[in-house]
Amino acid sequence: KSKVKVLGGIRYCKDWLNHVDIFTPKIEKKNEDKIKVVFFMKKFAHNVFKDEVYRTLELFTLFSDIDFYIKPHTRGMQISSKFRASNIHIDYESTSSSLINMADVVFFYGGTSIILESLAKKKLTVCIDYLDCNRNLYDYFNACHTLKCRDDLCFFLDSIIAGKVNRVPAEKLLNEIVYARDSSVSVPDRYINFFKNL
Repeated sequence: KSKVKVLGGIRYCKDWLNHVDIFTPKIEKKNEDKIKVVFFMKKFAHNVFKDEVYRTLELFTLFSDIDFYIKPHTRGMQISSKFRASNIHIDYESTSSSLINMADVVFFYGGTSIILESLAKKKLTVCIDYLDCNRNLYDYFNACHTLKCRDDLCFFLDSIIAGKVNRVPAEKLLNEIVYARDSSVSVPDRYINFFKNL
């Protein structure tokens, strides 16, 4: 145990995100007046209720006041092109960081680490929990909204259209995972000092 060194999550600390944002392309918003929701997907091979994912995408088409940007998993995931509604945009090209910067709301299911970036950037972040059978870290830390069924999703979408939803504070999770329980120390400096002292 004395040999374990916890350095934190450099990819999602403030220093790194500020640096990456300099090089992150900005996405031109198609409809400025619409709410922008980004939906990060994970591969169907990992305990995912595939049919429920497709039913959820179909449900998105009914909310024409919201633009949904669907981001399939970046390593080889393809989504059916049958969702031809004008408010559904399946995006294989944009970076996850670009989509998060553009988003008003970020949806996800599963335990994808990119959600740490969404939380660090204080985005309204939502786990559509009924799409897979895993309990994830974000739910465990109560770091985001968690939707347990399609009725929850419909209610939530109506609420964001009405402007009645607030962000859930995620500082406890970020402090634990990204800052290794001490946000007063620079995470990159922690890494540099660790390697210097090897």
